[in-house]
This record gives sequence, structure tokens and C-alpha cells, in this order.
Amino acid sequence: MVGDRVFTGGGGSLALGGWRRDLGRYEAGKAADGLVSAPLAGDGPLEFIPAPSRRITAIATRPGIEGFVTGGLDGEVHRWTWADEWRSELLLRHGDDPHDRASELAWATYTPHSVVAICALADSERWVSVTAGGELRLWRGDDSLGAWFLPERGSPRALAAHPARPAVAVGIKQQHHADRLAATVLLVDLA
Repeated sequence: MVGDRVFTGGGGSLALGGWRRDLGRYEAGKAADGLVSAPLAGDGPLEFIPAPSRRITAIATRPGIEGFVTGGLDGEVHRWTWADEWRSELLLRHGDDPHDRASELAWATYTPHSVVAICALADSERWVSVTAGGELRLWRGDDSLGAWFLPERGSPRALAAHPARPAVAVGIKQQHHADRLAATVLLVDLA
């Protein structure tokens, strides 16, 4: 959320679904190619914001700075600022080469480089991004402070910051085990 608008990446779909009389069938919503902005309150229009990425897969506000950051399907990270319109600046093309274990997984939605989650840390200065291949990257402002691969097998899908300490919980999707899907949460101390 920035100001009175809510932003989402195009990984979801727009509410464009409905009955197509010309086709004689229902057509589901379509994925947006950029960002979608909607008013927080009221009935204002949806706004489409073109993005330089093939598809935005993660979005978060930046600590102490107006604007936000996005991660993309191909591993790129962009900073977005307002200057009469939303503008993006590339911070990272893609991370390190995916870890060996990335080859153990089947990739349907993401690639090992895809940025799947971003969150701000409690210190109001730093933020963290994680790729589907398990690369966790620590940032301060526009600068990458370092990156490393998580020790747990599987593909990260979510990040949550501790409310007071420099730590994150990483939700990791793992391989199927018999009749259930396995998942785990890895706690990472960033002190």
C-alpha cells in the first residue's frame, strides 16, 4: 500500500472473468503483465502500470522510503518511485546460479531464479528477498549486503519478519511424501 492505493503484481489475475456472449462460454480472468493499482477505499478505477519484468512475482514496501520493490519471474529486483508517474530502476538482474538442489524440483510456475517473496525487517533499514531456488538476499536501501542459499531442501514460497528482532521465517514447499504435501518453516537469524 502506498498512499491511498493498493498495489499487486501481475502474478494474480485481474477481475476480468465473465460470460463471453461472442464465445458462448465463461472466460476466466487474465494475468496482468505489470502492476495493478486499486483505490484503498471507494470505487475508483483500477490502474495498470507497465513493468520491465516478464512477470512480477513479489512486491513489498521499503523500510522508511516512499515507494516499493518488486521481484520478477526471471530473478530481477526493481525499485519503484513516484515522479509524476511510477518509475522502476533495476537493482539486480538475477542472483547467483541456483543451488544444486534446484535441479531436484519440477518447475511449473517459477524458475529457480524467480523472486518469490520480499519483506522489510523490523530495524526499518533492511529488507530481504528470497528466490524459488533458495537464495536469501539481505538488502539495505538499494544495496545488496550479501546472499546465501538456505540449507533446507525445497522451494521457498513465503517470508515473514520477526516484529522486533533481525530474523525471518521462510516457508518452504517440499516434495510430496506419499499422500501429503510436505512443507517446513526455516527460521533465519540475520543479526
